[in-house]
Amino acid sequence: MNTPTIFKKFIPVPSSRRSGIAIGKVTYIVCHDTGNDGTDAITNVNYFIQSANTIQASAHAFVDAGGVVQCLPLTEKAWHVRYDADIAPNVAPNFANDHAIGVELCYSTKGLFDTKKSYANYVSYIASLLIQFSLPVSCLVQHSQLDPARRTDPMNAFATIGKTWAGFLADVGAIIKSVPNTKNTMDNTQTPADTAQTQAEIQAMPQEVKVKAITVTFDRYENGGMVQEGATVNLRVTPELVADMKLADAGLVEAGYNVTVDAE
Repeated sequence: MNTPTIFKKFIPVPSSRRSGIAIGKVTYIVCHDTGNDGTDAITNVNYFIQSANTIQASAHAFVDAGGVVQCLPLTEKAWHVRYDADIAPNVAPNFANDHAIGVELCYSTKGLFDTKKSYANYVSYIASLLIQFSLPVSCLVQHSQLDPARRTDPMNAFATIGKTWAGFLADVGAIIKSVPNTKNTMDNTQTPADTAQTQAEIQAMPQEVKVKAITVTFDRYENGGMVQEGATVNLRVTPELVADMKLADAGLVEAGYNVTVDAE
């Protein structure tokens, strides 16, 4: 699976667009489009940042022909669906803002960028989210399904390249099927016995781990505050390094760093 390049440029917190409130267990993905023909991902994210304190509306990420610009951590709520629409699955206790990732597709009928490439990136990114959260393709929902009186997305964008919702689901499913070890993502067949075994394995893990080395994944490519993921540095762990980096501090993850630890 060729996951598109992911850039991070976060909305400031606290603000109207970003409260910093933790999201609950992610149970579905809401598919949006910007409804703004010709605007790319960074333009939309910059607008969200510039208007952070003027409106309570946001999304987790925007996708265009160049890749993905993530503007909220996937661990936080985004304000991307009306709470009072009263359309399943956006009803208590599974309100979309509380339990769904919102992803916006950018499109252009003006030739400003390639909408087919945007769509391909969107399909790949959505597939990666389903794999990440162990969700089946049936957990993809159109924004218009949750707020039909006001919204028509993502079909605004899909229509410009002749894509249907059924075709989109098939495209996402095809990518997931091509990735090894994603059975649960496709059919959601995990059993209570599987869950109990997983919990038992977790409980059996040692409570104290001696760190040998760490791998830090990051990228120093910066442009207007964006940080591209991808570069990897292997570091030998010393007491000084542990003290300096504060590896137990969850702030490292929030800052966009992915730290893994090898143990004896």
